[in-house]
Amino acid sequence: MKGYFSYLLVSMLQLGLMAQATDLLGGHCGKLGFGAVLAAGVAGYAYAISTVVFAAPILWALLVALVAASLLGIVLSHTIVALHPDAYLLASFAFQMAFIEMMNNVDWSGGPLGLRQIPSSVFGGLAVEATTSSFLFLIISATVGLLVLVSGARRESGVARAHHWIRDDILSALASPLDTRSIMARACLVHCILGGAAGVGVVIAQGYVAPRTFDLGLSLKVLTVVVLSGVGGSPFLMLLGSAILVLVTELASFAFTAPEAVGPLQQVLVSSVLIGFLVFRRRGIGGPVLESGPSSELFE
Repeated sequence: MKGYFSYLLVSMLQLGLMAQATDLLGGHCGKLGFGAVLAAGVAGYAYAISTVVFAAPILWALLVALVAASLLGIVLSHTIVALHPDAYLLASFAFQMAFIEMMNNVDWSGGPLGLRQIPSSVFGGLAVEATTSSFLFLIISATVGLLVLVSGARRESGVARAHHWIRDDILSALASPLDTRSIMARACLVHCILGGAAGVGVVIAQGYVAPRTFDLGLSLKVLTVVVLSGVGGSPFLMLLGSAILVLVTELASFAFTAPEAVGPLQQVLVSSVLIGFLVFRRRGIGGPVLESGPSSELFE
């Protein structure tokens, strides 16, 4: 039972961290897409390849994974982030599918079967199980992420006002002295680092990685959490939204005993919750809640 609750907590943290990353770029900057899951896949594979293929020490593998996510953030910020929101959504989806296909067809990634026996103890020589190690790593990542996101999401924050100005009126933001490219580049970098940290947590918890680990299904779950929590809302609510999604999904496992019915019924329950929010509370649990628009504080 203890292991099961650990599994639930890790699942909530994984989805919550990716949802926070997605909402930073989507809810606050107006570029909703699949970049967080793409970053999770890049960092997860970087960690797995470093430890399994190159036998790198754990701490070096973690550094490589976060550097890989950061480099992805730089690439995205100089390629697709400047696109129209609809075009960015499609482009980020194309990037994710291209990455999955590449991992599915190269030998050093393990191909369709992926990589297994990935080291999980990220805390030196401490003998901790994979779920516990992933939980501790994700807690640290989520805490750092919350400190960064909350400090930038305050109503009086110039960062928040700049993000929301770009989101709500890109034409006037471009015409202003505001350095929109630099602002979006920094947001994209944080977006990918948070997604990458979540991806490493996923790989540590599972002990293996395969192309299906970071497929479209995971992206849809993350977007569902963002919608439930409230697009453009508080980073704390992303954790609440992920908890709702995980618990509703697990409810089907207890409510129905026929194995062949669990999967479809999980999808029905999750879809029902999502549709209910879209119909009765379109803003989700708590978003959007922040103001936007020009402010003299941006130029001080």
